[in-house]
Amino acid sequence: MSTNNNDSGGLVVIVLAIAVWGLNAGWFYQTGQQWFDTCWQSINSKNPPATSAESTAWEQCGPRIQKALYDAGYVFGGNPEYAVTPELKAVDAACPNSFTEIPMSGV
Repeated sequence: MSTNNNDSGGLVVIVLAIAVWGLNAGWFYQTGQQWFDTCWQSINSKNPPATSAESTAWEQCGPRIQKALYDAGYVFGGNPEYAVTPELKAVDAACPNSFTEIPMSGV
């Protein structure tokens, strides 16, 4: 009986090791490195996406960035030239805007 118990313990360790390796490899979700590489390629590529999977991945770059920024509490002030009321000037002074603080190529 003790050999069956030892064999099942080793099997559990092997299965857990494979699962951890699979998580790091991005089998179940897109890792941060994979997302960065995909978005970098989409910004710097002069060619359209080659496959439907690549097209889907490229389309997820913008919405994910915006969700991350808005969920973190960022509010963009907009064009400072149009801030004429005291309220808009206060928002412009307190919030980042795409004209002075966000790179032209995107976040």
